[in-house]
Amino acid sequence: MNQDAQQGRTGRRLMSRLNGAILIAVLLMVIIPCGVIHHGDGQARYAQAKAIALRGSFDIPWEFLQGNPESGLIRRAPNGRYYPVHGPGMPLLWTPLVWLASWSSRLAGLPLDAVAGFLISLVNPFLVLETWCLLRRQAAAVASNRTAHTLGLLYLFGTMALVYANTSFSEVVCGLALLYVLATASFASRSARLIPAGFVAGILCLVRYEMFLLFAAVPMILLYRRLWTPVRWTALASVVGPGLAATLNWVQRGSPMRAGPGTLSDQFAAPWTGLAGYVADMDKALWLYFPVLWLAIPAIWHARRDPRFRPLLAATAIMWLTYVPLYAASVFDGVPNWGGGLCYGTRHFVILMPVTVLMLAPLVAWLTRRTGLLARTALIAPMAFGLVIQLPGTSVKSEQADMVSRVTGESNLQTHFKLLWLKLTRGPGHPEVYRRSELVAARSDEVDPVMDFRDRRTFRWLHHWWAMVLASKMQGYSLLGAHGYREHSDCAERGRWIIDQRKFAQRRSRWVMAARRQE
Repeated sequence: MNQDAQQGRTGRRLMSRLNGAILIAVLLMVIIPCGVIHHGDGQARYAQAKAIALRGSFDIPWEFLQGNPESGLIRRAPNGRYYPVHGPGMPLLWTPLVWLASWSSRLAGLPLDAVAGFLISLVNPFLVLETWCLLRRQAAAVASNRTAHTLGLLYLFGTMALVYANTSFSEVVCGLALLYVLATASFASRSARLIPAGFVAGILCLVRYEMFLLFAAVPMILLYRRLWTPVRWTALASVVGPGLAATLNWVQRGSPMRAGPGTLSDQFAAPWTGLAGYVADMDKALWLYFPVLWLAIPAIWHARRDPRFRPLLAATAIMWLTYVPLYAASVFDGVPNWGGGLCYGTRHFVILMPVTVLMLAPLVAWLTRRTGLLARTALIAPMAFGLVIQLPGTSVKSEQADMVSRVTGESNLQTHFKLLWLKLTRGPGHPEVYRRSELVAARSDEVDPVMDFRDRRTFRWLHHWWAMVLASKMQGYSLLGAHGYREHSDCAERGRWIIDQRKFAQRRSRWVMAARRQE
């Protein structure tokens, strides 16, 4: 009888977890819009995924290069073939989806690129969901369920999780893998669990080349915990990934130390500008876009006092001390890349956020046991502030805000908020056409350019549909009877010419720099 009751409780617990996961998945799909791979990294990786799926090769055929929006992200190797500057990890992850898109597009008579782009855009939302589940599961194993629930909320609302779920950047999958690796190495003791963690730690360098530094993390943590038996096999498993990456670089580029953007010496410079930007730059400051870091200092104190979290604390500290100066010194095509390029906030550190949130478990457990206003504010403030910061990032495209900010001369963050406010106040009639005078004060003798994003492939879908619904309620409009775009037809051609000329100038500068480096 007791065994039947125990099985019944286990079944109800599993069903409760499954229902919760389904609910979170539905909420992510409702809040986070999907439909396109809307940046150059995604387009370059998709070209290689299509080559792997349809041609069975890592090099990209010439016909797949036509129309690629960021030619600087695909380079010609010494063997005369074309490869992305990034590793093949994400294309290999997308290959099954390209196969599925190829079959379903022929069945439904739809364009392959549109179907594949939609399927690939669903990957990161589910990776965010899996990160949330893994974070709660790891926290529940060493703390209370209340602590695990609070950490899950801190991850969703106190980091940039919702923003980067709406991209095809690789930081989300790297963050999930890093959480799995460090949590397993810090809390598990069996070789059957530690060896796969070592393998994942090494294989991450196929996704991002700088992750090769992680292959030594698991053996070092095991040595710190004095687990001598699994160290050998775990270390052996962790060198598989760097070995594969070095082999691919040697075959494709003629040298194991030559990654896509160039030799390692070409990819780093003095880190001082980047370090200052992480503190004071309004568009890239870590404390502004990742409010969970507000709790980092007291979290270190509480983690030091808990013996179970000391290995995780040491590993997380090593990650931050390694990758902060590494990313601050990063250079891409001779241009400082410490901010992550065209993105909202600093996308590099999305990788470190899940494991950093898990490190907060001792502090969060201590705060949840307190009933005072200060303890509650310490937990609610990062979530509330993070949600406010994430709303413009989920409803306004980074490329769109970057183009507008270049015209207005304002910061990227300020432009995101202004565009979001315009969408909410103007209604759903013409949300993708902006005048410069609507964003900044202009003199009467100045040219008032029009920026039109309606018919660009990147902004074909209304990703901010919830903002449009809210705007329709505020303005009394009907979504079905929304204003058309006919009144803006003359301005649209002029604005499209301005944006296209600016984009062409940016691409031309990349091509010239790439040609000079090849010479």
